[in-house]
Amino acid sequence: MLMNSSCFVIGQKAGILVMFKKLAANLKNQLTPKKQTKNIITAFITNRVKFLSNFVSEIIFSSTVFIEKLEIYKNKMANNLLIINFINNLPSIF
Repeated sequence: MLMNSSCFVIGQKAGILVMFKKLAANLKNQLTPKKQTKNIITAFITNRVKFLSNFVSEIIFSSTVFIEKLEIYKNKMANNLLIINFINNLPSIF
C-alpha cells in the first residue's frame, strides 16, 4: 500500500513537472525578444499617434475659438467706427 501511494505522489510530481515544462515553453514562445521589441515599438507608435492626434485636435479647436473671437472683435470695432463716423458727421449746433 505504501508503494502505491508513493508511486501516486511521484506520478503527480511528474505530471506537475510536465505541466510546468509546457507552460515554460509556451511563455518562451510568447515572450521572445523579437516579439517583445515589436510590442514595445507598436505601443510607442500607438501612443505617439494618439498624442499627436489629440494635439492637432486641440490646435484646431483653439484656432476655431480664436477665429470666432476675432470675428466678434472685428464686428464690435466696425460698430464702433460706424458710431464714430455718425458722431463726426453730425451737424455742429455750436
